Amino acid sequence: MRTRLQDLPAGSRSGRSRSALLFRVLGALACAVGAAVVTERASGIPYVIGAGTSAVALIVFLGLLVALVRRSRRVPKLARGIALACGAFFLALAALETVMWACEVRASFDVASAVHAATRRADAPADDLARALPEEIEAKVTRMQRQWFLPLAWNERKVSGEPRMRKSYDWHGVLHLRDALGMRRPIDTPFPPRDPSRFRIMVVGDSLTYGIGVDQDWTYSAQLQRALEDDYHVEVLNLGIPGNQSEETAEIVEQFLPQLEPDVVVYGVCLNDFLPKGVDRLSYYVFPLPKKIKRSATRRTRVGPFLSHGYQKALHKTGLWPSFRETLIGAGFDTRQARFGRDVAAMNGLVVGAGLPAPLGIVLDQRPQLDGPGRVLADAAEDELAAAGFEVIPSRGYYERFDGTTFRVSLWEGHPNERLHAIIARQLELALTGREDLTHFRKRDDR
Repeated sequence: MRTRLQDLPAGSRSGRSRSALLFRVLGALACAVGAAVVTERASGIPYVIGAGTSAVALIVFLGLLVALVRRSRRVPKLARGIALACGAFFLALAALETVMWACEVRASFDVASAVHAATRRADAPADDLARALPEEIEAKVTRMQRQWFLPLAWNERKVSGEPRMRKSYDWHGVLHLRDALGMRRPIDTPFPPRDPSRFRIMVVGDSLTYGIGVDQDWTYSAQLQRALEDDYHVEVLNLGIPGNQSEETAEIVEQFLPQLEPDVVVYGVCLNDFLPKGVDRLSYYVFPLPKKIKRSATRRTRVGPFLSHGYQKALHKTGLWPSFRETLIGAGFDTRQARFGRDVAAMNGLVVGAGLPAPLGIVLDQRPQLDGPGRVLADAAEDELAAAGFEVIPSRGYYERFDGTTFRVSLWEGHPNERLHAIIARQLELALTGREDLTHFRKRDDR
């Protein structure tokens, strides 16, 4: 005859109920750990479902653990409510991830194919400030700017293989080479020796010069090379290093000037070059989410970057994350400007001291606003460049013509896209064409 629980002595009933509760606690813990392990190997929809399962199971585990300690047979109501809310939240995320996946499958977009198709075509005619891009590149730029979520194919992934590629990665569908210094070159591959028959241009700067987010063939240094080489024997060397400020750029000039022996040096000034060496951003408020979890969610799902972007916009609107440019021109800007002035003066001294003409300076701004803080920074940079002896390419015409235009690669990549690189290349082309030192390298009947 089966013994019912209520027929047992009170001590026995209590022991059995606590044992059953203990098994439930261990089961919830095992479910949370198992789901977390599966999530570590998943991406997309399975990742969201696995993360949700792990989170709900962990909440249930904590509730059961409290019940076990308090000698209660029921999960506390608070834990049950939190688990249900968490489950509903992750179901909504899974649904949104599914919609994004369906959109990505329906409208697949191969960035590399568009870039490679365009590189086989000659540059289109140019006007006073812009050189028209091939149709494939224009379509790519428009598509990437309008993309409302980040496809998994565009996310960052390491490129493995040859030792010379060990620091390389894919981002937004394009390859980013990184040598030991951070330049866009294969590791341990030296620059070619100086060819006396070619006019050598050495371009220095930070990530905007490096060309984060765009293919190497569409950086402004590469576009400048193509624009000039039809009429001149010329080579353009890109020494841009992401994260460099003016002081570090001056150090690069000092290191490579005697080695490369250029005919002219070009400095692409980023607006954050006013920051001190080793600092790439002023402090701001962020939610204390563990870095590993954040990186995993944003790299393995489409919904992760989508929520991250929305969170950043909310911080900007509430003032918890102030505009970087407004913060930069705030308290302490006089000190930053003076430091920048000393750095560019040192840079000019190195170049002129080597017997070369004054370097060219051009301000790079992918979000031009005629009356915005970026223009204040640009004017300050140009003042310091001129005072240091640089030949400055003025930005006023650029700000007037493209006021309010956004030249970012995408919502998740704020560096300049191919359109702005084309504009920069065109400005440099106009500044260089007609120079007496360049005319000696003009192609004649040998074309």
